[in-house]
Amino acid sequence: MTVKKRYIASNCKNAVCIQVVSILRGHTKKVTNVVYHPTEQLVFTGSPDATVRVWGVEQGQCASIIRAHRGAVTGLSVHATGDYLLSSSSDGQWAFSDLRHGRVLVRISALDKSGTQQSLTCAQFHPDGLILGTGTGDGEVKIWDVKERRNVANFGHGAGANQPVTAVAFSENGYYLATGGADGQVKLWDLRKLKNFKTLQLQRHTHSFPDGRIFGGGGAIAVFNWQTPAELSTSVPTP
Repeated sequence: MTVKKRYIASNCKNAVCIQVVSILRGHTKKVTNVVYHPTEQLVFTGSPDATVRVWGVEQGQCASIIRAHRGAVTGLSVHATGDYLLSSSSDGQWAFSDLRHGRVLVRISALDKSGTQQSLTCAQFHPDGLILGTGTGDGEVKIWDVKERRNVANFGHGAGANQPVTAVAFSENGYYLATGGADGQVKLWDLRKLKNFKTLQLQRHTHSFPDGRIFGGGGAIAVFNWQTPAELSTSVPTP
């Protein structure tokens, strides 16, 4: 779910409905990712149908379709300039697309130490737009240099190889990275030291809001102050 000004975009099954102003239809399979453009009235959606759709919020119409992947789209993030879109996929690639011209500029494969292609499960730009983070299906977090298009750092999120990374989010000041896993763990990393400094155990797999400040984990919501950084609260919403 993403929130922007007067609008909430949601792909949740159990969301509380305030007022539906538009229903966007077009994907041939379920919608798994929803993000807003930071300055324009556009929303981007990803799906296992291997497409990214660009929608006009006011019109409620699909403006364009980005076909960057052969597998399910698993993550979306808009660049700080608003000109580019990052997408990740189960096909093992992340793609960098030009929103102004509707073109896929580059596709990069994620490989493990043996050279085997890894399935990507999520993706997020750093606030400065110079690096990005991706999560993999085998529990690894990869940091990439956007300009050089190369992998510059790796973190092992969980102990088990069968626990996918479900969310990555950078702090607003760019110093910290949060990663969530299917094992219910949320890990906070100091990017300056490349070290994990805090781990939380939540009930189930974790999702994060795009601004990196709020984490929801299978019924629990944990709120953090990135500047300290310290946990402000943890709560379990009631139905």
